[in-house]
Amino acid sequence: MAFCLVDHQCSGQRRGRGIKKTGERIRDKIAASKAKGMWMGGPLPLGYDADNRLLVINEREAAIVRRIFDDFVTVRSATIMVRNYASDPQGWRQDTKNRDKEPCC
Repeated sequence: MAFCLVDHQCSGQRRGRGIKKTGERIRDKIAASKAKGMWMGGPLPLGYDADNRLLVINEREAAIVRRIFDDFVTVRSATIMVRNYASDPQGWRQDTKNRDKEPCC
């Protein structure tokens, strides 16, 4: 630690190290939670629901995700896939606020 002539200079240096350690602890805790498979918040990925901070497969949405991947292997063009889905009477748009409902279109 550098020699401090004024007390507030030293306290600022100590505070900065404390914040750095706190940030490291938070990052470590988040990394450990993710390693355990815990969902850390944010929008849910399509095909999953949250149950006690764990992601569980939503079978109805998972079928949509599987179809998207299968279609991409066949079609090899996201643009063509979007056109096909837009004209599909079954509908692919999801209501993100009320995910338990049927597809809207």
